[in-house]
Amino acid sequence: MMRRTVRMAVVAEPDDPELARVFALPRPSAPGAAFLEGHGRIDCVCGHCGRVLMRRQRSVHRVPGLLFRCPACGSCNAPTEGPVQQIPDPRTG
Repeated sequence: MMRRTVRMAVVAEPDDPELARVFALPRPSAPGAAFLEGHGRIDCVCGHCGRVLMRRQRSVHRVPGLLFRCPACGSCNAPTEGPVQQIPDPRTG
């Protein structure tokens, strides 16, 4: 089964906290920790540094005002539906 990678869109954090909800992982957190872990084939990665932020999702949809702060580089990321890169699943080849 092929895993897919979706690069999230890097966006500016809104000045007004009423405009968006920015999620951040607690500090300290495990090096491979993700905001969401599922059972799908899609990994969503930081648009700046490529760190996995949402792992094994079944689908990805943009939700206005829903943002994720990358624990590796600090970039603010918004989910996006594409572009998608096909990568082999290391467990199945």
